[in-house]
Amino acid sequence: MAVGKNKRISKGKKGSKKKTVDPFAKKDWYDIKAPSVFNVRNVGKTLVSRTQGTKIASEGLKHRVFEVSLADLQNDEDQAYRKIRLRAEDVQGKNVLTNFWGMSFTTDKLRSLVKKWQTLIEAHVDVKTTDNYMLRLFCIGFTKRRPNQVKRTCYAQASQIRQIRRKMVEIMVNQASSCDLKELVSKFIPEVIGKEIEKATSSIFPLQNVFVRKVKILKAPKFDLGKLMEVHGDYKEDVGTKLERPAEDEVVERDSSIIGILVPSADLHHQLRVFAQGSSRLAAAAAAAAWPVARQAHTTHIKHGGHLLPHKTTKPPNTTPHHIPAAHRQYRCPVDVPSHLSDYQLEQKGASMGLRSKQPKALAFRCYAANHRSLTLAVWSLAALVVVVNFHLLIIHKEDESTSTHEINRSIVSELEEVEEEKFRVSPPRSRRNPRAVRRKGEQKPPSVVDEFLDESSAVHDMFFPERNTAIDPINGGNDSMYFYYPGRVWLDTDGNPIQAHGGGVLYDEKTETYFWYGENKDGKTYKAHSKGADRVDIVGVSCYSSKDLWTWRNEGVVLRGEKKNVTHDLHKSNVLERPKVIYNGRTGKYVMWMHIDDTNYTKASVGVAISDSPTGPFSYLYSKQPHDCESRDMTIFKDDNGKGYLIYSSEDNSELHIGQLTDEYLDVTDYMQRVLIAQHREAPALFKYEGTYYMITSGCTGWAPNTALAHAATAIMGPWETLGNPCVGGNDIFRSTTFFSQSTFVLPIPGLSGSFIFMADRWSPSELRDSRYVWLPLTVGGLPDEAADYSFMFPLWSRVSIYWHRRWRLPEGWRDS
Repeated sequence: MAVGKNKRISKGKKGSKKKTVDPFAKKDWYDIKAPSVFNVRNVGKTLVSRTQGTKIASEGLKHRVFEVSLADLQNDEDQAYRKIRLRAEDVQGKNVLTNFWGMSFTTDKLRSLVKKWQTLIEAHVDVKTTDNYMLRLFCIGFTKRRPNQVKRTCYAQASQIRQIRRKMVEIMVNQASSCDLKELVSKFIPEVIGKEIEKATSSIFPLQNVFVRKVKILKAPKFDLGKLMEVHGDYKEDVGTKLERPAEDEVVERDSSIIGILVPSADLHHQLRVFAQGSSRLAAAAAAAAWPVARQAHTTHIKHGGHLLPHKTTKPPNTTPHHIPAAHRQYRCPVDVPSHLSDYQLEQKGASMGLRSKQPKALAFRCYAANHRSLTLAVWSLAALVVVVNFHLLIIHKEDESTSTHEINRSIVSELEEVEEEKFRVSPPRSRRNPRAVRRKGEQKPPSVVDEFLDESSAVHDMFFPERNTAIDPINGGNDSMYFYYPGRVWLDTDGNPIQAHGGGVLYDEKTETYFWYGENKDGKTYKAHSKGADRVDIVGVSCYSSKDLWTWRNEGVVLRGEKKNVTHDLHKSNVLERPKVIYNGRTGKYVMWMHIDDTNYTKASVGVAISDSPTGPFSYLYSKQPHDCESRDMTIFKDDNGKGYLIYSSEDNSELHIGQLTDEYLDVTDYMQRVLIAQHREAPALFKYEGTYYMITSGCTGWAPNTALAHAATAIMGPWETLGNPCVGGNDIFRSTTFFSQSTFVLPIPGLSGSFIFMADRWSPSELRDSRYVWLPLTVGGLPDEAADYSFMFPLWSRVSIYWHRRWRLPEGWRDS
């Protein structure tokens, strides 16, 4: 088109250019503040849309992530290869307070480290700081030539790489788990962890350029403003300066000619906030949703001349600003309108006052109709608030009912939660060593409590393995010991023989309303297969006991027997059978047994499967395999509420646990598997579920010796799992640090008592495994049963799992009927 030929450009308003809108006119700038661990606190500025209605500017800033070069944070150009991620946690005035949210290396730095003729070694691990941050650390290192080495290459062997990687993981876990996030960040800056790894691995293979190259935050704890202020050190909020109120702004009485309700929007918003704080989360959400409508409906409407009019035009005649309080001056009477004017006359009058150019004609002065709609909206808003309040009262009523039920259960099990202390103390060494032996062999530490416990000739051993005359005897026991559990004592069956069901679990059969206890029968001679082998007993089989009251047990015999002749059979007496567990498959009507199958040297590391039509057997052995092509040692199985089965087993040299889903028939595992508790070296898992949350008790890897138990929790069985700490309560420090000198095997729910379980464990006697004892103790999950999990950053705050020590205890009377 030829220039100058467009007639639309020079004629009328339609061809004129639209007014340019400044995109920053409705934005506010905020200063980004870095934590005090960095030298430079002022990172930069960020903008956000101003507060409008219910959209608060500060809410739009929270959880923003800023990526900053460490060179800018430390004023050190040598640190330019590190990128620090900071997340906005809170807004104070015009300042955005941030916290550490990750770290990574630049691509050019990583590429510059990779060179020829050297080995690259990487490792990563998930660790938890003392302030409950879950981090994933990635470490990288490179081999270097030894001093005076002539050979050009410096490749490490596979065994050396495994050792170095193991050292990397160990050091990262120790460094990170012993401090909070702020202290850990201060270690990243000077590369303290990398230097320690380089020093610790020098004896394996010399390393260079060892760095923690990447840090990811997997979970963050609940937001705590106090801790955030500690991270920011001497930060002070800019509160501004005090302003005096002008004299002309004094509040005076309103003119009586102005009739209406003046409710400032700020006051109404405050009332809604107060309501939201006192109501449930659903009520608060409904109140917030009703706020824009309520605000529109509650804005001031002035009644003048018989018409309700809006408040967005000039003041009325004979009404000055001083007739209206200062807090309400934004709400003014529109115009002086006679009441006898018709709709058309109102429209024409509005046009004559110059409103035509500001608004379309159809909307010039029909605001009275909008006011009727506003009143309708106000009525519906108030009705919605009434519904919300009633709904909240209904929730409170239900909470009171469930709380009363919970209190009844609590009163029943309160005696189980009483903490019993033990005065047990370690005696000094039994004899002094010969001074010549000290000079010849060097000074040695006295035996520990665990050493004394494992030594069958010590008095400590006799204390935890009392004689048979103190046994739990359901047939010949007196009334004073009826239905009492004595952890560590010999437990007799109805035939008067010691129960042989070690490392097992309990199945409740709904058909017969009977409990069945399955476990290893270790009624054989204890010996070592070779000089460095562990104490063992030849496979006898899996025993089964039945009971109606969980105290009187009848021997149902060996339901899965070992093989004596066929040396190639998995159940040959020279092999290992441990941790048998049985679940019922409602789809097939079969009872399925899973167990740990191994050889004498524990190198087979497999699971075995057996099946039966009856809970009392006999069970037919099917096969053994390594699930998911991984090692499997200490294991358990779990049946969820939806009928799905899961296999939980210790793998990778007992360094981590694997959770895999079973097939519908429970006879094999599916391909779905998840690794959990990586590099934590846990075994003997015992899993249970309460109020939709999965819990697990695990043991450390110390052979037959007792160690500290840990409790873990997860919202989904496949994880992620979070470690809660030592669940043991009572006794003394020694008892709690050794899980009351036992190892977990199973957690049994107590029917009728919500949140109460029986913790089943074994007290092993390595020198005489047939004399191993049972430790059954009450286990509870802390907090109200109906208490909703508290969330911060979508991560739950778990209830406490507690295992209470009792020398003697029993289930509450009427527990089956409660």
